[in-house]
Amino acid sequence: MIAGDLALKRRINPTRTQWLRAMLIGALFALALALLFAFQSIQEPIRLEAGQVSPQTIRSPERITFASQLQTNEARLKAESEVKEVYDPPNADLARTQVRTASRVFDFVDSVRHDSYSTNDRKIETLQSIPKLAIPASTLSRTLAIDEDMYHRIVSETLYVLDVTMREEIRPSDLSTQVSKIPSRISLALSTEQADLVAQWAQAFIIPNSLLNKDKTQEQREQARERVGTVYRTI
Repeated sequence: MIAGDLALKRRINPTRTQWLRAMLIGALFALALALLFAFQSIQEPIRLEAGQVSPQTIRSPERITFASQLQTNEARLKAESEVKEVYDPPNADLARTQVRTASRVFDFVDSVRHDSYSTNDRKIETLQSIPKLAIPASTLSRTLAIDEDMYHRIVSETLYVLDVTMREEIRPSDLSTQVSKIPSRISLALSTEQADLVAQWAQAFIIPNSLLNKDKTQEQREQARERVGTVYRTI
């Protein structure tokens, strides 16, 4: 019984050699783990080209401030885009030209009205051949049908409405808006049909009198760009 207990104790209590072997194995295992984590933490250097986005954040070892050409260009483009287009003031000579043109056209229409040798259809064809005059055939027919006194009343009112409208600043984008204002400028003494004749004739001669000034627009945009200083960025 005592001999058995001694043998069991020897098996339970390791020898010095066994302890050293166990410690060596543990040390090697710990070293292996340390090397494994070390190799995992070591990354290959990131190779980037100019303009390429880095897949990870790269922190500079020190604070650096530099002039950002990209952000400077963006700021200048923004300042340039905020400058509105520059238009010339209303051209009074252009307005006078339109009034004179309308007056000459009405003189021609009056002569066609008094042509006793032409049929009504032929008269309409003649009036439709007037260059740059877009008047519906129905309007021309109604104009030919009114009496002399009313015709001169229509002409006088049309020239007045045209004069008043062309005094306003009319940009190409505002043309439809100005045309829509014509009915409110026609005398209320005229009937609805007569006022419609005036509106049809007046809008045929209304054109933009304030045009885009490309040179001044470009000049102001360049000045806006120049006022933007260099944009600096700090990392």
